[in-house]
Amino acid sequence: MLEQNILLTFRTKHAIMRLFHFGKKGNIIKKGGYYNMKHKWLAGLLLIAMLGAMGGCSGAGNSSASQKAEESSAKESSAAEESSDAEESQNEDSSDAEKSDNAADESKVLFEDSTVRITYTGTDEESWMGKGLKVTIENLSDKNISVQTREASVNGVMDDPYFSCDVASGKTANDTIYFSTKDELGTVELSFHIFDSDTFDTIADTEKVTLVIDDCITSEKTEADKIYEVNGVVVSYAGKVDDDIWGTEFQFLIENNGTETYTVRAENISIDNTMYDGSMYAEVAAGKYANETMSFIGEELPAEMNELEFKLVISNSSYETVAESDPIKVSIQ
Repeated sequence: MLEQNILLTFRTKHAIMRLFHFGKKGNIIKKGGYYNMKHKWLAGLLLIAMLGAMGGCSGAGNSSASQKAEESSAKESSAAEESSDAEESQNEDSSDAEKSDNAADESKVLFEDSTVRITYTGTDEESWMGKGLKVTIENLSDKNISVQTREASVNGVMDDPYFSCDVASGKTANDTIYFSTKDELGTVELSFHIFDSDTFDTIADTEKVTLVIDDCITSEKTEADKIYEVNGVVVSYAGKVDDDIWGTEFQFLIENNGTETYTVRAENISIDNTMYDGSMYAEVAAGKYANETMSFIGEELPAEMNELEFKLVISNSSYETVAESDPIKVSIQ
């Protein structure tokens, strides 16, 4: 009977472990915060020990010894639990202090002028839309305005956020800048494009803002083979992927080691000497890199492919072409 109880207990424990995501220090993270399981497991083990001791009592002569054993076990468990409480409290205080030192302050003003005030108010890590930055946008003008993001990056990787917010004259809007990355938000850089919602005239293009959520978080760079380099821009081929929605795509790593923002686009795309209507376009800020795909939406590609060929065109922020490659051939077998 005791063995059955132990087996049931451990099966239950593993079922619980599969339902939760474990964070640092063995704590369980479940939406609102940390649940310390050490005390619950100690209590469970103590209960098993007590049941085992009760099951082994067959006579009055063993009752006294069993009672003393239970009292001793209870004292030891209580002491262990108190020690665990103290250690856990110390670790959590240390973690909170570290997080406080590294994390960006909420209610931080990202941009402000006579037209608009944009304030960071926290993060959204649980939405189906992805990971996001919460912002409050105050329209201080007598015009209807729209706010969008430009040159956004997360942990040094370029990103295309889902964000465009319209704010009527004199009103305030609460919105969230959702990023396409699957990585945790460590360091976020972005600028804002603000324009008149009615005339589409530009009101302001802000300087880039850096927001450090957690400076311990980084993104791992994709392994790829270099196929082209010019003006500090390095383009590498990372491989072919078959997406259930977008079909066959080709992945590229584009690094900008230069001093200004560049855009990279592909032209004259062919597979095994047959032209296809494919596209690849990436805007990469100085010192950043992008994980980009060459996609063929609406195109039916052959089942067997051997060679991908295309030309790359590099432009600066003034839309001036600064470099064009010769035809580049990549083996895609």
